[in-house]
Amino acid sequence: MLLLSVSFSKITCLTSLGNLTALYYLNLSFNTFAGELPDLGVFANITGISIQGNDKLCGGIPDFHLPECCLQLQERKHKFLVIPIITSLVTIGVIFLLLCKLLIWHRKRKKKIQSTHYIQGH
Repeated sequence: MLLLSVSFSKITCLTSLGNLTALYYLNLSFNTFAGELPDLGVFANITGISIQGNDKLCGGIPDFHLPECCLQLQERKHKFLVIPIITSLVTIGVIFLLLCKLLIWHRKRKKKIQSTHYIQGH
C-alpha cells in the first residue's frame, strides 16, 4: 500500500501515476493540472484521490463531475483543421484565376498574331 502526496508540485503526466498498482491514495491538490484525468488505477476510485485546486481537468470517472474532454478536443481539432482547408481553397482559387488569365492572354496574343499575318499576307 502506497500513499503519495504531490500537492503544489510540478508533475506533468498523470497517466503514468494511474499505472502504479500499489498506489492506494493520491493527493494532487493545487497543482493547476490541465487536460484529461485518467480513469484507471487510483484514478478509478473517488476516495483514493484528491484533485482540489485543479480547475482545468476534464474527463475521469463520473463521480468527479468534471467536464467531458472530447468536446474540448473536437473544438481544438476543428480549429486546427479549418486553417489548412481555407488556405488550400484560397490557394487553389488563386491558381485557377491565374491560369484563366494566362489562357485569356494567350488567346488574345494568338488572335493578334494571326490578324497581323493575315493583313501582311493580303
